[in-house]
Amino acid sequence: MYPLLKVAVMLVLGIIAGEWWIGVLSVYVWLAVAAALAVLALLTSRLPTVNSALIGLLVFATGGCLIVRSEDALQVRLPGVTTYEAVLMTEPVEHGKVVRMDIGVLTASRPLMVKASLLRDTVEERYRELHVGDGIEASSLLEKPTTAEGAEFDYALWLHRHGFDAATFIYYKNWKRKPVRLSSFSLVERATLRLRRFRSVLEARLKQNGMSGQDLAVVSAMTLGDRRLVSKEVKDDYSVSGASHVLALSGLHLGIIYGILGFFFSVCKGFVPLSGGFRKAISEFLIMTSVWSYVFLVGFSPSIVRSAIMLTVCSVVSLLHRDRYSVNTLAFAALLILSVNPLALFDVGFQLSFAAVLSILLFMPLIYPAVPAAWLQRHWLLKWLWGMAVVSFSAQLGTAPLVACHFGRFPCYGLLASFIAIPCATVVVYGVLLFFAVSPVPFLAAWIGKGISAVSGLMNQSLSWTASLPGASMEHLHVSSVQAAVCYVVLFGVWLSGRFFMERMDLR
Repeated sequence: MYPLLKVAVMLVLGIIAGEWWIGVLSVYVWLAVAAALAVLALLTSRLPTVNSALIGLLVFATGGCLIVRSEDALQVRLPGVTTYEAVLMTEPVEHGKVVRMDIGVLTASRPLMVKASLLRDTVEERYRELHVGDGIEASSLLEKPTTAEGAEFDYALWLHRHGFDAATFIYYKNWKRKPVRLSSFSLVERATLRLRRFRSVLEARLKQNGMSGQDLAVVSAMTLGDRRLVSKEVKDDYSVSGASHVLALSGLHLGIIYGILGFFFSVCKGFVPLSGGFRKAISEFLIMTSVWSYVFLVGFSPSIVRSAIMLTVCSVVSLLHRDRYSVNTLAFAALLILSVNPLALFDVGFQLSFAAVLSILLFMPLIYPAVPAAWLQRHWLLKWLWGMAVVSFSAQLGTAPLVACHFGRFPCYGLLASFIAIPCATVVVYGVLLFFAVSPVPFLAAWIGKGISAVSGLMNQSLSWTASLPGASMEHLHVSSVQAAVCYVVLFGVWLSGRFFMERMDLR
């Protein structure tokens, strides 16, 4: 039924195997195995079953090769204590006595990605002049990241899998601003830096118009992809209540933007003297260009990239009059992301995003018909409430094992939180887009900014109340990766059973 899903599963298994046997099987061994399997697949083209098995193993070997190559690329020799030039890759954020930021240290081969902590100077406060994209010259110890002894979360492994080569602490006297050349950065990295600088300008504009504190932090996270300002307390409230997905840019946010752009082009179609098919192709191209520009602006988190790829594929297949939303489309997005960055598989956001969407695609067709279609057609409010409930329940069903495995908890009021968070998030996203559209008119921008802040504050308070309810979440769950995998096998069995009975009912 889902050929691309089978390919994606084999690639995932190959990446896991390559990571498991890292240091045992080199990239050359994986390449040799892949080449041998490719030859055998060609020789057995007249034996469909054997040929399919060999192609699956070829994809498996390709996954192993990709992950080993990515791991090898991250192995660098650090110079220790040295003087270097670097570029700020993120906007500095104050944390107590230090300022934290990501920097790209310039080297002869490629920039080193470094997590930097800069000691604040409380007299001159030179650090306040630093912004994303600025160059500095500093002297410090570049060392491999470490995890605190006894810590449950492996911080060093997290940094490694997110492409960071080192960590450093910079004394306040050991740095100065300095213009640096970006020639060692790729064209994409330079474009990303410029867009991040533009994002900082947009955040400053929000701050100037009635937003502050955690209201501003949540709005920035939901619209500009900047979660650095969100406090631990607010993150905990969203996590316990089951609304963490609202803070992570995903299909919800891109869907709103896609809908607004689609509406705009549909209104403007009367002013463009072109045929229907050609006009639709042009409008889809312009919409997807805008969507991918937004992805560059907010950063390439796995959930937003997955959503953008799915929207792009859906846009193309809609022009071909094919089924837009399917498991194959989701599998294609996974294949693209993992082919470019196989380490994304170990990102929690990637896992949760794909598990949620896959669960929605599989379970929603089984659950949604439980309410008669005649009722839903007569009562639009019931249709809206039932649709949101089914989507939320399906997503939570698919992410529950992962949430228990990674975070040791299961939110019990996730459905209630969704009824609070999703409408508020929708209003916030629409409001921010309207805010930037009318920003040349300060009076209107100020009023809209206050309204957005009020909605954000209401959402924060409501989710904090939800998190404080008795039994809001089951804590201290110790679910291993194997146990989580078993849960997904059971869920797959439940889906197969449900689909079987639905087909029997249709036959009757």
